[in-house]
Amino acid sequence: MPFTGAEINLAQPALPAYVVVSGLSYTEPFGRWSVSDRVVFKYGSNLPKKFLLTLRAKAFQPNAGLVIPVKAGGQVKEMTLPSDDFKIVRLEFSPNTDTDVIEITVPKPTVPSRGGDVRPLGIAFS
Repeated sequence: MPFTGAEINLAQPALPAYVVVSGLSYTEPFGRWSVSDRVVFKYGSNLPKKFLLTLRAKAFQPNAGLVIPVKAGGQVKEMTLPSDDFKIVRLEFSPNTDTDVIEITVPKPTVPSRGGDVRPLGIAFS
């Protein structure tokens, strides 16, 4: 599995074969919304002992400014996101246990009150 510079383009319908993602909805022009209280990226082999995770994301309004935990192995980092525009977040990890999973916890998945969308939205990933 290629980790150095590995990129997952969430605006593409097909994801790389080396990762299985749960907690995300279908593709949209910008990427995908989270539709669960957790977004999980499960890789086909262990993550590196040290890596930089870069995300481009924004929050659905009830989640804006809230602490969003991001976990790899036993290590947890935190991020906050705005609701008005995408933000680039960089988190350095040095997991203390072997892991092939990155897990993002969505504080308040919320069904929009307008527009007829019935998905519990939380984080938009680009």
